[in-house]
Amino acid sequence: MDINLKELEPFLHKNQILNYKIKKITEEGSNRNYYRIYLENSTLILCITFPFLENQDDFILLTQYLLEKKAKIPNIIDYEAKKGWILLEDGGEYYLQDCVKKINHDQLKSIYKQIIDELILWHSFEDIPKVVKHRYFDQNKFQFEIDFCIDKLQKNHFPLPSFEFQIFLQEVIEFLCEQKEYVFTHRDFHSRNIIFKSCNSDFKIIDYQDARMGLRWYDLSSLLFDPYVQLNSSVILELFDYYYKHSKLPKNKKTFYLNLFYLQALQRLFKALGSFLYLGFELNKKHFLNYIIPDLEQMILLSHLGKFPDCIYLYCKKLLDFFQKNKNQNES
Repeated sequence: MDINLKELEPFLHKNQILNYKIKKITEEGSNRNYYRIYLENSTLILCITFPFLENQDDFILLTQYLLEKKAKIPNIIDYEAKKGWILLEDGGEYYLQDCVKKINHDQLKSIYKQIIDELILWHSFEDIPKVVKHRYFDQNKFQFEIDFCIDKLQKNHFPLPSFEFQIFLQEVIEFLCEQKEYVFTHRDFHSRNIIFKSCNSDFKIIDYQDARMGLRWYDLSSLLFDPYVQLNSSVILELFDYYYKHSKLPKNKKTFYLNLFYLQALQRLFKALGSFLYLGFELNKKHFLNYIIPDLEQMILLSHLGKFPDCIYLYCKKLLDFFQKNKNQNES
């Protein structure tokens, strides 16, 4: 345990937390540390973040905003600004990733449609808070994410994208940035940020503190082209249709927006590849390395669905073969 319980106890006692057990939750990509507090008949979540500025912390501001919007997020019970302690409702210990393994095909589509209904709500917000309103997925942000991934590939001695691959990515981000149809985006809307108390219960959305303005396809592609849960192409297309229909987007632009969705998914998966390399090798969170192969498999699927240039398939296949070979050698 890497927290000082003696220092923490007055804060817990103030919230009527007396007899309890506390356990650290598996590390994710965030710099925050999370703990589950076990009480006799319930559980709570303790988030520790430092430095913490009460009137400037995006998490607090966005939680208050989203709760006002009736979004499905865990409630804040209390916080101690000087210590960076936040006490939260426990939204559940099952990720969507876990539940997908326990349900049948029809149940899977039903759950995803409920999640998409929630996503449509988030994309409909109009009075956007300042902390999000002036923070965009713009060309500088996308370029940083591409450069970040290439840097992590190079630093860890993996095959680098071809010149043609990099040029195509440049064209993709330029095209995405030309669209300007910005909505409130979660920024990390995947199956490990959607949690359940049980796989038959309602869900909560977490890890939204870095929300920014972006294309609606960023969140949707994060959910449907997800290295943590690999959906097949027919389900992806059915769920895209569901989102499109219920968002009441123009019927005559559906093909255009489907292609935009594919391009955004490619950018997102390339960004995720860089994150997995960084978390796995530089931060030593080795479990993230398990998602590199699924990430590349999703990019290969995209290369077919989006009818991308051959350089996309060829590079992803080369990198996939490289990782599979190394994985097999490490396991033998």
